[in-house]
Amino acid sequence: AAPEGQTRIVLGSVIAGNFVVNQKKDVHILIDGQDNMFNGTFVVNGGSQWGGIEGLSLQNIKFFGNYSVDTDVITVGENSGTSRYAHNVIISNCSFQGAGSNVANSVVIRAYQANDLKVNDCDVIGGFHSIAQITGGGNITFEDVTSGSGTLRGISLGSATGVLISNCNINTVGDKKYGIRHNADYATASLKIVETNVDAYFPVVVRCTNGVANDYTLTFEGTNTLVKNAASEYHVAIAMEEYDTVGETLTPL
Repeated sequence: AAPEGQTRIVLGSVIAGNFVVNQKKDVHILIDGQDNMFNGTFVVNGGSQWGGIEGLSLQNIKFFGNYSVDTDVITVGENSGTSRYAHNVIISNCSFQGAGSNVANSVVIRAYQANDLKVNDCDVIGGFHSIAQITGGGNITFEDVTSGSGTLRGISLGSATGVLISNCNINTVGDKKYGIRHNADYATASLKIVETNVDAYFPVVVRCTNGVANDYTLTFEGTNTLVKNAASEYHVAIAMEEYDTVGETLTPL
């Protein structure tokens, strides 16, 4: 049974379509796919309630489909007006399978200024540009997330603060691409990586330091395995900018 005050929606069969969820004050929503296939997208609009207590849970959904260029499977808080600031969003026990191969700009999770976003027990099988593209926000967690070798890039965290990546296995195939990427251009940005395996050209990238003396913190805990491409010089690259003007090679500090 759903907790008191929570609306539970069950996807009872294979469904195709695009859903928009508008977060409302004090309304808690659980969408349970019951391990059914879902061919479509979700957009979560936050209603500009940055500190709201209401939440949304997406669980037990098998996403699949021919996601085209510039299509995001789950968009958390669109970057305009009252759609911003999605909050208390949990994505759990879901799988993602694109029909293509590393589709350009087709992202599993794109988040704009999300607050309290947690992704756990999810499997990105392949066919996407990246696992996640996050612009900013706070309290972002990826836990027990696995990506196969059919994903071009890993997790890009933008300028989000309070980021935890724990017990993840990230495998990317892109030449000169990243496994985990974070911006250091926000004064209180921090990234903690715990018991995580990353196989990528650049396993971990911290960019946009721009020579500013911000209190950026990068922490590794437990046993982490970072496997770099043989042609790459760095397991962890910390750079003032992102890429130089020749191709896509990082210019480290």
